[in-house]
Amino acid sequence: MLRVQVALAALALAFIAGNSYASLRPVGDAVTLSEVQGVFDGIGSTIDAVLDQTTEDAFLPTGAGNSVASYVATVSFGWPNMEFGIYNLLDPSQKVKVFDSSAVAAGDSVVIAFDEGLNLVASVNFANPLAPVTIDSTSYFLDFGFYAITTDGEFSPDGYLYSQDFLNVGNYARMLTYQGKGDLVTIGDAGTYPDDHHWYVAVEGGAYYGSDPTGGDFSDMIVQLESITPSDVIPEPGSALLLASAAVGMAAVRRRLLIG
Repeated sequence: MLRVQVALAALALAFIAGNSYASLRPVGDAVTLSEVQGVFDGIGSTIDAVLDQTTEDAFLPTGAGNSVASYVATVSFGWPNMEFGIYNLLDPSQKVKVFDSSAVAAGDSVVIAFDEGLNLVASVNFANPLAPVTIDSTSYFLDFGFYAITTDGEFSPDGYLYSQDFLNVGNYARMLTYQGKGDLVTIGDAGTYPDDHHWYVAVEGGAYYGSDPTGGDFSDMIVQLESITPSDVIPEPGSALLLASAAVGMAAVRRRLLIG
């Protein structure tokens, strides 16, 4: 019983502190992240793939309320079908697809439109604004995290991958975030521009079957996003209750194992 109380107390403190339960970083080293480093070097960024990792895992749009996402690269094992997008921080089941790696090239951009008036969040083809818009979410939300999933079944044993580690199988890191340093970067045909108002997300999509993937290369997809800022929103009480219930269940199982 004491273990359960300790687990619940720790969980409560984490939620009171907002994003203090955010992901621990850095992950990996100069060897495992050499491909991510190569991408940064190649576009003209001075970001250090190890030392410049941030603990930020949740964001919201700034400025006009929209954000522009640009596909940067896929370096390692070319996942033919990896989907990348954002999810509602208060309801991860609400997702908005931004990119499909099988249909994009470096520099391709998408506008993520947060439209409270129409009560929706949608991704818009930036290269062809007259193209039909696919509405991916029928509900409006502002605070978001990132998700990815490999849509080839044999490569998706761990299901959805999230920027918030506690949502992942095993609570393992699946995404690294970096803040732009104001360097003049060049990404595909998108031109050259300073990245001081940009963030980068590097995804590890490998099939780890629940084991620790932190030795991965995190270069299965790299995306740049403009006009976003870290969020400190606290998950809704329902989410906290769900996680607390899970903590109680795990503590009970561990207790039975120790007794047995």
